Amino acid sequence: MKKLLLLLLIIPLVFSCNSKKDKKISKKTEFKNGRWISTTDSTEGIEIKNGKWIWFNKKGETESIVSIYDFKILRGYIKEIEAELEYLAIITDRNDTLKYAILEYSNELLSLSYIGRGNTINYAPEKEKEEEEKEKEATEKDSQKGQESFLEKYNNTIWTDGISTIRFRKLSSIKYTKLTKQIKGYVFDGFLKKNSDNIKLYIDQGYFIIKDNIETIKNIYDINTVNGLGIREYPSMVGKIVDTLDYGISVKILNKTGEFFEIDGKKGQWAEIETYNPYGHRQHLFPDNDGRTVFVNEVSELDTYLECHMCGYKKITQNIGDILSVIDNVRNDFGDIESSKNSFLINNNELIHTQEQENPAGKVSVESRFVLLSSDSIYIEEVKKENKIKYKLFNDEWQRIRNEYALMLDDY
Repeated sequence: MKKLLLLLLIIPLVFSCNSKKDKKISKKTEFKNGRWISTTDSTEGIEIKNGKWIWFNKKGETESIVSIYDFKILRGYIKEIEAELEYLAIITDRNDTLKYAILEYSNELLSLSYIGRGNTINYAPEKEKEEEEKEKEATEKDSQKGQESFLEKYNNTIWTDGISTIRFRKLSSIKYTKLTKQIKGYVFDGFLKKNSDNIKLYIDQGYFIIKDNIETIKNIYDINTVNGLGIREYPSMVGKIVDTLDYGISVKILNKTGEFFEIDGKKGQWAEIETYNPYGHRQHLFPDNDGRTVFVNEVSELDTYLECHMCGYKKITQNIGDILSVIDNVRNDFGDIESSKNSFLINNNELIHTQEQENPAGKVSVESRFVLLSSDSIYIEEVKKENKIKYKLFNDEWQRIRNEYALMLDDY
């Protein structure tokens, strides 16, 4: 009676498998080489390879083989259930034969039933690492929905390592322009105000991180006249107006005359200025055989494959909460990929900047501290001393790796 019940349980499962014709790999079961992971325990799996049945365990990046056996697909009478069916026969090193009824073998599922016990074991195809990364990225994006981005949260904040400064800009504030002409001349500085809001650039090259030095930042001002301000050829009210800048445009003061006077009740002096044109990090493409980078709002997945000669890209890989990450990859003239990664983390009111450089000869990284530019000068000096030592070690090691790579190319 028990044998009859077991047979009744297995036969419907076999027929249900055969009904899924659209998913079947083969009408007659022929196992192809492949790797499968248990649906109940992701650390256990099997690999079918050249007529071998391989059981393995996975823990993180570590994998160990449990056993390797020969196997056959047979059809015959199974004494245990008193029925004829197709089954998997695994021959162990003890000359025992483990028999499994093949319930389903498709692109999505390998389902076996251990004959004698009746328990079912299900396996799903192992995902490629690239596919896992895509799923992970999609999951992260889903979890980030509704959260404030790093660039929004820290928009217009200025940080310093004691040597240089970085200013973050939210992506929505970027107004990219192809203008290249820089405006230079004289203005009455009573019509300027110290920059404290979203920076507005006459030539906006798309930088979401603006890099500069401390001294320059001290001299950045904004046009503070609603109708714009005329830029004169020389410091005089009769000086020819060479151009006009709109309200809010940021300029850099180069020199001041030192002679004070009043215009419309405002006290000030003539200042030589030029439109502020900083550099920094932006998302861009480095097209094939072209010495220029081209600003883009978003780098497509296709562009990251670097299936090209002398090309590259820079893109934001993470922008959420207190974390911002940027990657800059280039395929060089020799077909090798050179990489630069920058990540920023806000921790305890400090900005931790991790920079990593890599080429085929090696990799080096450095972690530096930034504090708000408005911080106490003694605090900034302390951070500066610490970072200078780190930068020296980093630059020396990176130069060594670059020299080693150059020697590799000479040998090649």
